[in-house]
Amino acid sequence: MRSEGSPISENASQDLRAESVVVDLMRSSKTEREWNSNEDKVMAANGGDHPEFWDTKIIDSGLAKEVGRAITAKEELDRKNALRARQREKGY
Repeated sequence: MRSEGSPISENASQDLRAESVVVDLMRSSKTEREWNSNEDKVMAANGGDHPEFWDTKIIDSGLAKEVGRAITAKEELDRKNALRARQREKGY
C-alpha cells in the first residue's frame, strides 16, 4: 500500500524513526496511496529501509491488515454511495 497527504510536518522525518510515531502515522492512512506514501516517508527517514520494529509493530501485529480492511471497506462504501447517487439522478 502507498499516501496522498498525511498528518506529519515537513521537518518530522527524525520522528519517523520512533515506533509510536510510525504506528500512528500508518494507522492514520485512509487510502492505499496514502499508506504507500507514508511507508515511503518512514523508509526515507530510516535510511531507505523499514525500521527494525516494522515487522512486529506493523505486519505481525495485524495493523497493516486492519488498515487494509478499513480502506477496502471505505472504498466499497464510496462505490455504493456513488452508484446510489447516479441512480437517484436517473430517477431509479
